[in-house]
Amino acid sequence: MGTEVLSTDVCCPPSPSSSFSSTSSSPSNLVDRPFKIIVQTQTFLIDAENMRQLSPIFSIMCFGKDFDKMDEYHREIVDEKSGDVGIFLDAIQDHSLIGVKNLPVILRLANKYQVDSVIDACEDFVRRQNLDILSTDEVLTIVIACHEFHSSKDVVVKLIRRLANEEKTTFNRLKLSRRLPAQIYGAVIGANLNLCQIREVGQMNGHWLRTVGSRARWYRAPCEFCKQITDCANCDTCRKTMCRDHVAENKCPDSYGTKMLKELKENIVELEWD
Repeated sequence: MGTEVLSTDVCCPPSPSSSFSSTSSSPSNLVDRPFKIIVQTQTFLIDAENMRQLSPIFSIMCFGKDFDKMDEYHREIVDEKSGDVGIFLDAIQDHSLIGVKNLPVILRLANKYQVDSVIDACEDFVRRQNLDILSTDEVLTIVIACHEFHSSKDVVVKLIRRLANEEKTTFNRLKLSRRLPAQIYGAVIGANLNLCQIREVGQMNGHWLRTVGSRARWYRAPCEFCKQITDCANCDTCRKTMCRDHVAENKCPDSYGTKMLKELKENIVELEWD
């Protein structure tokens, strides 16, 4: 499978293993059925026979009935930029070219032209990616694209989970409530609250302390262990009133708190997604 970029400014020899290349020599020798896609001032030469196997849209584009009496097969795309189409065609050839910066463009065009192999490659890229090394803005851009084109649930959940790690000041700075669809924004806020609760419950040493919001409710009272009047909390399972030190020193004999912590960790992101 081959694709050339026909341009007076671009003239590079094709790679022997490439499906898509930039060249200006012997186009018809490089592909089984040469087909030109014209975008703005640039022309891309693709292998129509191979492209029809990847996409039903390209099958219609490249093998329409209106080509029966034409000497040269071509289509003009008037609603896209040549740079975006070039990035997309390169990604069809080599999925390793999919990256953080170009994923939204590639995913959009892969959905537009129904190239399932590239859609899958975009999702696999997110699955493999360490999202912690990306900026919040980069993750935000990707999750918006994945929501728009209804990516797989595990991909969207992973992105939501990463955004939920941020502080609420970051949410306000990025204006998440305006930029994110309501469904995704609600899931991010819910996951953020769950993470706060996990951190709080994780410090309870197996106890299930009474809370105010997601925080343990501490108040002045005598500790049942040391008898000192200090900041104490009540455990709803072992029914003890303890100071901070004795919560840390005495693990709850009941397993309820531990089970609830495990359940919280398993359900950080709550998202209805078909």
